[in-house]
Amino acid sequence: MYTKDAVVTRDEIGGFSPQESNLIQRVAREVFFKYNLQGFEHTISREDLSHYGVVGLLEARASYDESSGTPWLAFAALRVRGEMIDHLRKLPMVRLPQAVQSRVKQLKEARRTLQNQQVAVDHAALADALGWSLDEVREVEALVPSRVAVDDGVDQGDDDLPGGVVVTSDDPGPETHALRSELAVLVNRCLHALSAQNRLIVVGRLLEGLKLKDLAVTLGYTAENIRVRQKKSQEQLKSCIEKNGWPVDALDDIIKES
Repeated sequence: MYTKDAVVTRDEIGGFSPQESNLIQRVAREVFFKYNLQGFEHTISREDLSHYGVVGLLEARASYDESSGTPWLAFAALRVRGEMIDHLRKLPMVRLPQAVQSRVKQLKEARRTLQNQQVAVDHAALADALGWSLDEVREVEALVPSRVAVDDGVDQGDDDLPGGVVVTSDDPGPETHALRSELAVLVNRCLHALSAQNRLIVVGRLLEGLKLKDLAVTLGYTAENIRVRQKKSQEQLKSCIEKNGWPVDALDDIIKES
């Protein structure tokens, strides 16, 4: 079993196929630019990410089950990206004080309560419900997650690998960016808690917009089976997000139901 701090030998690296080596470099480039790592004080290089990608690929080799029907490169990409994301989530650059996340949660709960009471939800109503000033409401509202960028111009190659989750915003503020990056990291971590095939279903349906029948043909299931698996996996994702301190509807804020 390889760990994040494992020493990867030249022989192990040399044993990779050209496709595997390209996969590691491409995922490292994708993660590096999607998370704007060059812009943080605690910089991590693409070479550092590649090291974690190598560890992920070696672990993928040890756990891959060909009989599962999951394409090897797709399975490997999930493990490679997972190792990189798992390391990033522990760095200071993607973490914020718990108090900030708590205020976001308070705002969303207040909005949901007003909606249930059929009260018009505006800044004034939210400020009154929370006992905040209008400026406070606007500042915290800017931190609420908005959407996922799936195609951001990063070369994905031609092996049809599932993309990662990156929450984007029109607000360039560092605190806003960091909080949304934190949510993106959490969603990726929760995705990796699913089985390999359920990850492919969720990513394919919710992030790539694939049709039920297309996934059914690829994975060898019926369309109804794919639909049931998708629903169950979404419930698991929401539960995972809620257990980590985010409101249960955070997943709805960053991905569109298909």
